[in-house]
Amino acid sequence: MKPTGVSLVVRIALGLIAAFLGMYGVRFLFDRGPSLPDELAGQPRLTTQAIRDLEEQMADRGKDYDLKTAVAAYGTGATPAFLVMLVEGRAIESTDELFDSLVQGMARGGATVNESATDSGERSGTEYRCVAFTGGAINAAACMWRDDGTVGIVLDLSAGIDETRELLFTVHDTIT
Repeated sequence: MKPTGVSLVVRIALGLIAAFLGMYGVRFLFDRGPSLPDELAGQPRLTTQAIRDLEEQMADRGKDYDLKTAVAAYGTGATPAFLVMLVEGRAIESTDELFDSLVQGMARGGATVNESATDSGERSGTEYRCVAFTGGAINAAACMWRDDGTVGIVLDLSAGIDETRELLFTVHDTIT
């Protein structure tokens, strides 16, 4: 039986976290870790036990690599509308290397990644990459930004690349 809803989202998120953090070489910029707000893009932060467990797993995984990380889920339903992952510091890998790691991690987590449906570019000195993916009944997209001080990922669980890219910009501009 394939996982659905929150469990599939958590599996995909943990898969990408494991691959992404394993790849990410970083030099810290700040003493404290990153934080994410209680509301983002008009959506409240979810605080269910499954989401708290994901946040704790993310923090523990980040500590394994001496990285300062944060993850949060936002929305109003049982399944998050979107997830945000933030790693604070300067990555020594290229944006393409980080994005490849993200895609590989999503696939390991159970997502089917449509690598032919990607979008990339730069906005005000911030590089971004986006890709569409499916997992169970979820048709979604993930976008990643990389700038001088952070790498962030937004997984929008109900939108395509264009909408997720706009959400990425909103998230980036709010938290950086």
